[in-house]
Amino acid sequence: MSGPAITLSDEVMRALAHELLNATPIRTELPGFEAFTLCAALQLAWRHPALTDLQRAIVEKATRDLQEAIGQRSLLARELLVHGWNTALDVEAKP
Repeated sequence: MSGPAITLSDEVMRALAHELLNATPIRTELPGFEAFTLCAALQLAWRHPALTDLQRAIVEKATRDLQEAIGQRSLLARELLVHGWNTALDVEAKP
């Protein structure tokens, strides 16, 4: 399906927030390693320079909640994800 291009303007984001803020929470189940991988990817997304302060706060809250659930299942995963917030440990990606 192809329609007009939608950009994430402030107007679109306000409409989306209005639609979803009071919606039923989304719940899902993930195998532990998939949850760990998603959490690590969200930590990287959190660093994206184009995120607004609100977007960054939302990503951080959701990621930390997921990190807590993962950490209850694996001490190793907990330690790795704690280090995932430390930008001093970032490395340059090679093309």
